[in-house]
Amino acid sequence: MNKNHVLKEIATRPTRSVVAGVLAASAAVLTVLALGLPSAIATETPVTVAANKEFTDTGLALTAGEKVTIEASGTIKFSSNGSASPAGLKFSQKSGAGATCGTVAYSGGTPFLVPGANCWSMVFKIGTSGVAFPTGTKISFTSPVAGELFLGVNDNFYGDNSGSWTAKVTTP
Repeated sequence: MNKNHVLKEIATRPTRSVVAGVLAASAAVLTVLALGLPSAIATETPVTVAANKEFTDTGLALTAGEKVTIEASGTIKFSSNGSASPAGLKFSQKSGAGATCGTVAYSGGTPFLVPGANCWSMVFKIGTSGVAFPTGTKISFTSPVAGELFLGVNDNFYGDNSGSWTAKVTTP
């Protein structure tokens, strides 16, 4: 083997491995796109959830099978002397007025949006006529249907509520 042949061989080796690597990466990307596999890029949408109305439209249209994570924080007032985090109050917890969540829930009148869930907790529904479920401070789920995502307050009277929670909705 002569000197020129050796130098040519050495010079082409890195090029071959770089080209092979680029081709392998391109093939992987094309496979993901062709199979419709979810991308690794997540979208985070901040949402302010008003305490004085049942639901706040997030502006997000979910597709059936889409993975969703909702994380929430903050404090709302549900009466002049009662406040709650997105976790709400449990059945035996007393509100600022001294009554427990259970007492308020069983007091008659208008039922809470999600009977049996923590009073004054964050809830979600998919679509304007969807069924509401508890969110609390964090929930991850796969959307069973397509529709607009709404976040709200599990309450039975909104006229004395004030403030808002902050939610972050993540969709991959």
